[in-house]
Amino acid sequence: NTEMGVRQERVGARMQSILAEQEALREQPDWVEPVFKLEFDVMPKTKRMVSALNPSDGLSVKDGALKIHSYGNTHAFLKIPLAVTASGFVIKLRQETDAGQSWGPGAMLQWPNGIGIRVGARSDGTLQSDVFGKQTHGGKHVHDNWVWVRVRWLERQGVVERSLDGQNWKRLWTFDWMFEHRGVASGKTASLLVGKVPFNGEAVDHSEPGLEGHCEIDFVRVY
Repeated sequence: NTEMGVRQERVGARMQSILAEQEALREQPDWVEPVFKLEFDVMPKTKRMVSALNPSDGLSVKDGALKIHSYGNTHAFLKIPLAVTASGFVIKLRQETDAGQSWGPGAMLQWPNGIGIRVGARSDGTLQSDVFGKQTHGGKHVHDNWVWVRVRWLERQGVVERSLDGQNWKRLWTFDWMFEHRGVASGKTASLLVGKVPFNGEAVDHSEPGLEGHCEIDFVRVY
């Protein structure tokens, strides 16, 4: 009947859209200039969210990078108001001796309702993402070496990628917000969190603070 035919047409159109996005995400992004970037020539004038367990100077800028001195399972990050329509972001970081896993160094874009997308590194030598509350980890990085982590998305799907040189990228995994969060990431963001950002983007610590260590972030660029 007519109603069934309309439904089938909609399903067909949706599948075509999904396939088109999959194909587009296999290509490199057509990004030109970031809509926002942190290069850490100086410390940004913004909120510093640092656990009371950590040193008062736990966040500093030196040699063009954000230096973080903290306990592994505690928070220490910058919270920067940012209202942009984003399609992804890139972070360059180095784990060094930081012992954090779900509190590892990274960056997170948040939307006005508090949900967000975070990517970063873990002390077990893997990388991670938290997309609207769903955590995934894998891939590899070396603690003493710089690693670039990139996340980008279209209307229904997105990818998390890793580079060891900032030029050659490897896909780690794909995520899909087609049903639960459709359209959320097409609106303007509310803030960018950079540093040892917990999985939920909140200024909280684990019950066990973990070992003391260092990590650093060279830049974050939002596109």
